[in-house]
Amino acid sequence: MSTKTNFKRIALVAAASLGLGILSAIPAQAAVSGVTVTVTNGATTLRSGSSTLVDSDTGTGTGATITVTALITAATDTITVSFFNKNTASTQAKALLAFVETTTSSLSRVSDTGGVSGPYTHSAAMAVGAGAAFDSTTAGGTSDLTSFMLNSSSGTGNVGATFALFLDTLTATGGKGTLTYTYVVTTKTVNAGTVSTTEYTGDVSIVVSPATAASTTPSAGFTNAYISTTTTGTSDATITPALATASSTAAAYINVDIRNASDTRTAQDTVTVSIAGAGALVDSSITGTSFTGFQTGLKYYSIVPDGRAGKATITISTAITGQTWTKTMTFYAAAAATNTLAASVNHPVLQVGTNSSAVIVAAKDKDGNVYAGTVRLYASSAADALIAGSSTPTVCTYTASISAHVCDVTGTAPGTAKLKAINATTVALSTATSNEITVTVSNKTAATVNIAFDKATYAPSERAKVTVSVLDASGNPLPAQTFANLFTAGGITTTANLTGDTLTPVSVTTAAATSATTLGAGTAYLGTTANVMTYTVFMPASGGTVTLNATGGTSLPVAGQVAVKASATVTDNAAAALAAVTALSTTVASLRTLITTLTNLVLKIQKKVKA
Repeated sequence: MSTKTNFKRIALVAAASLGLGILSAIPAQAAVSGVTVTVTNGATTLRSGSSTLVDSDTGTGTGATITVTALITAATDTITVSFFNKNTASTQAKALLAFVETTTSSLSRVSDTGGVSGPYTHSAAMAVGAGAAFDSTTAGGTSDLTSFMLNSSSGTGNVGATFALFLDTLTATGGKGTLTYTYVVTTKTVNAGTVSTTEYTGDVSIVVSPATAASTTPSAGFTNAYISTTTTGTSDATITPALATASSTAAAYINVDIRNASDTRTAQDTVTVSIAGAGALVDSSITGTSFTGFQTGLKYYSIVPDGRAGKATITISTAITGQTWTKTMTFYAAAAATNTLAASVNHPVLQVGTNSSAVIVAAKDKDGNVYAGTVRLYASSAADALIAGSSTPTVCTYTASISAHVCDVTGTAPGTAKLKAINATTVALSTATSNEITVTVSNKTAATVNIAFDKATYAPSERAKVTVSVLDASGNPLPAQTFANLFTAGGITTTANLTGDTLTPVSVTTAAATSATTLGAGTAYLGTTANVMTYTVFMPASGGTVTLNATGGTSLPVAGQVAVKASATVTDNAAAALAAVTALSTTVASLRTLITTLTNLVLKIQKKVKA
């Protein structure tokens, strides 16, 4: 081997050794590396009709975004994200910084630093949701800084998070224009008590565009008028009749809502509101029967009593959209005038205890207007009061939906009691007394159950009513209540496929009063009958006999825990069609005989004429 070759090999070994020595000489220290900052500018608009407020108060959609990613190699490595206002006026457009989401949710964690210095409280990172706070503060001038800190939950790994920079609607004051902010991303690494800091800065902006001028042209599709119990009602309300005695207190309100095609209240129109019959209108402090004026958006008119009883008809019209609405309400005469009270039993069988809405009283004033004033119910005698009601008149409640008063009755003991209604606090002061009604109070227990169809015969697919009645030992209905185990498992079964309400529940609740809605599964076609459970079903499309079967459950005594059934017939389509064809054939045969008879008669007449 030549000397030259030896020198080359020695040189290579030395170089390699030197290189390894240099690599091993690099200290094993923590560091934040691979920092990447990605920004997206934002854009929003001023709110319609405003020169300052913006349509941007969330961290998504209209704000700017700042996304930071990096590699962290120690638990002491942190990244702080903050921003400064770069706009000329320190009060121009208050901004917020919000944590939106992480890019590596299993490693990254974000916390609100509470400022530019610690101590920091770390928590598992999570995206901002409907119930989460923004963890942000308001940044106005260059000295007011919002800051978030990002680090790793495991101490090492790739971390990243996205932050939203957006304008706060409630504090934005700068109006339109481009608003610029400087973001600052600061990395900190702690090694042997020494903190190494690196900053990455840049600008991000939010462009605020001017608002589009809201249209003042009214739209018939969104313009409307309502009668309401409030000054801002946006739907028609059921208005309780009011006392006719003249007063400045509003009995109801007319709300006229002028809106444009964008459904906003910047539209304008000429509106006329007039009243006929009883009552008067008030526009601000002016009372009259008709008002015409140019209006923007929403306006209300008060309806007040003027001393006259009767129906009030209010007409509202608009000039540009050409719409007209008619609303009505009633004013009634004072109780001192003669009233008529008609009482009726709402719950045929009462329980011992409170029975809500057990009696209904329809009240009218002397002119037949619905009377919504004082109505009370009392027991006709002391003996009646021992069964139900009270010798002291108890107040009833006017219910606008049925235009009548409903009265609660307390049952005290089994039996029957007679009750009357009056229009005053005492019998002596009343000027009207109702008819006398009789209520029944029962404390009997369930003995038997009965199921029944409402008809014996149905057409194919016809709607049917199935009732479940619970009776005492004498065969009388019981007060409304829930029977938890009226039937055994499976409830009511059928021999045919019935659609509509479900018949299988074992728990059954009977109705207290007859009503227009069902207590079944919700079909509500036929209404209920008092003291029974009502189901609505639809019969099969094919003919035949339909049978209901059930067995009494433990809510009944052993003697009542027996099988019960009910049957009905569905007429067959084919049989019905055959019957119709047969009837038609009979009719055709009769017509043919009649035509033959008429023809022979005409021929006889012709012969006589020729002779």
